[in-house]
Amino acid sequence: MRTRISIFCDYILEAGWLLAIIVTPLFFNVYSSRVFEPDKLTLLRSIALLMAVSWLVRLIEERALGDVRRGNRQPPSPQTAF
Repeated sequence: MRTRISIFCDYILEAGWLLAIIVTPLFFNVYSSRVFEPDKLTLLRSIALLMAVSWLVRLIEERALGDVRRGNRQPPSPQTAF
């Protein structure tokens, strides 16, 4: 069973690569003589960072959910008073 968080992260990942493919080439400065301007690079890096964070959240959430399903979650260790 997938949770809302993993589904939302999948939507972000899907939209991210589509956005990177479509928007990055369209984002250009007419006054620049360079092909790949720093503005494009910043936009592409921001999209990639958002996708990486979304992927990490999904990975952590699915691993935690998998541990709960299998019963591998460790009980909390008793704290000893010294």
